Amino acid sequence: MTTVAGQSGVAGSADGPVSQAQFHFPSGIGIDAAGNLYVADTDNDTLRMISPSGAVSTLAGLAGVGGSTDGTGTAARFNFPTGVAADSAGDVYLADTNNQTIRLFVIPIGPSITVQPQNQAVTAGATVTFSVTATGKPVPTYQWLFNDSAISGATSSTLALNNVQSASAGYYSVSVTNSTRSMTRQRGDVDRQLRRERIVGRWRRWRRRRGRRRPERVVLQRPAVPGRSAPGLPPPALARFLNAKVRCIEACEENSAASIR
Repeated sequence: MTTVAGQSGVAGSADGPVSQAQFHFPSGIGIDAAGNLYVADTDNDTLRMISPSGAVSTLAGLAGVGGSTDGTGTAARFNFPTGVAADSAGDVYLADTNNQTIRLFVIPIGPSITVQPQNQAVTAGATVTFSVTATGKPVPTYQWLFNDSAISGATSSTLALNNVQSASAGYYSVSVTNSTRSMTRQRGDVDRQLRRERIVGRWRRWRRRRGRRRPERVVLQRPAVPGRSAPGLPPPALARFLNAKVRCIEACEENSAASIR
């Protein structure tokens, strides 16, 4: 038989190494899958933990202060807790005897984003939907932002933008938060998607004015480069250059036709 933690004949509430820690009428223990030992420290009205490394800490409650308040850490209150059990998920259940209740203690886990929002190719007038999946204890909350400003009412894991226009262009991000911490992930450059609609719209107006098809040799998309992904749209500067080149080609064609006549 060996002493796991505490000092024989010395009552108290001190945390620390197992040889220096103190308890006051501990009357229930439980263990989780990670090897953490939980103790119902009855006369201290606290829930204590002994880690596999040999450190004793107070998880919830305030020594010598009874009550029934729910809360985190020292804000929680117990009244003569006597039994404790832990499940496979690491959650701890405590029999709060004089309160006639069973209490649940959740080991806090910071939020972790498991599925990131994805960029989507859209045109003006379309609907864009961003979504995120996150885990954590307590269950995390969400807040979507547009150019770093919170979007009113956008507090679910999904953000839907209807009939996107130029005013919708910008960066969208989501803040995922629980009581342990907050993290933000930025995704979705809507401006890049709307730019295609503006360039295509300019070509359509040009075709209506000219009453003819644009020359086949002028291409709106970047040429494919070996070893790179599929070609994307050119930047606005390149689009302006192509427009000027089209006008130059047409002028040359008209001058050549006039000289032949």
